[in-house]
Amino acid sequence: MRKDSAGIEGLASATSVTLRLGEGIVRAARPDRGPAAVWARMRYPLVADEETGPLERVLAIADSGNGASSELDLHSWHFINPELTVHLHREAVGEWICLDAQTTISTGGAGLATSTLSDLDGLVGVGAQALLVAPRPPAAGR
Repeated sequence: MRKDSAGIEGLASATSVTLRLGEGIVRAARPDRGPAAVWARMRYPLVADEETGPLERVLAIADSGNGASSELDLHSWHFINPELTVHLHREAVGEWICLDAQTTISTGGAGLATSTLSDLDGLVGVGAQALLVAPRPPAAGR
């Protein structure tokens, strides 16, 4: 597994998405950071009392790529995605979407998170998130 369960659970608790670890490359040096594969589904409908469609489900999960594959400590760094681009070649089937993501951070405060999006039938599409990376201000009392 590429992420430890504590890291994924911490990410999932802050969102309206359920995440489960997927199989992937083992990163022995830092298992809590780096590329990650997770199966995810929305916990709640996007709009109350309305069924969430396949497109909305995939887009909501695609927006989690930078958090799932973070390269930096979430408590010390902001990595905001001001833009998300997703290309799909077919409609997703079912509630669960596999997000297989990796993030690259460059000097100067820029980064890019890329992901493949799949369902139980295979590849659905790809996503890319431009990232603005900056240190978080110190918390009060630290």
